[in-house]
Amino acid sequence: MATLAVTLVAGCLALLLLLLVRAFPEDQSGMCDGCTVTFHNETDELLCAFYSGCEKGGAQIKPHGKSEWLLDSCRGGAEVAIYTPAGRKIYSGVAGCYEWDDAFVLINERAGEFIVADSINAQSKSASPP
Repeated sequence: MATLAVTLVAGCLALLLLLLVRAFPEDQSGMCDGCTVTFHNETDELLCAFYSGCEKGGAQIKPHGKSEWLLDSCRGGAEVAIYTPAGRKIYSGVAGCYEWDDAFVLINERAGEFIVADSINAQSKSASPP
C-alpha cells in the first residue's frame, strides 16, 4: 500500500512539474533564436515582410499562400512589418520575441484596402497612409 501511495505522489508531482513548465514561455527574458512567424496572404498582391521592398532583403509574402519567416536572434521585443512592393507599410505590430514564435498574420483586402490581423494581438504601430 505504501508503495502505491509513493508512486501516486511521484506521478502527481511529475504531472504538476510538467504543467508548470508548459505554463510559462521557454525564455522569460524575451529572447528568441529563430522564432517562426507565418503569414497568410489572401490577396492578389505580392507583399514584403520586415523591410520596405522585397529586393532590399525583405521576405516575400506570396499572394494566395502561406509564407513562413524567421525572426533571427531576436532580443527583447520585435517589430513585424508588412509592406507593399511600392514601399507602403500596411501593417506593423510589436511584441516580445517569444510571443512571435509560432504566431500568424492574416492579410486580406476589402474595397482596395488591406485588412491585417495577427494571432497574438501585437501592439499596433502606425502604418503608411494609402
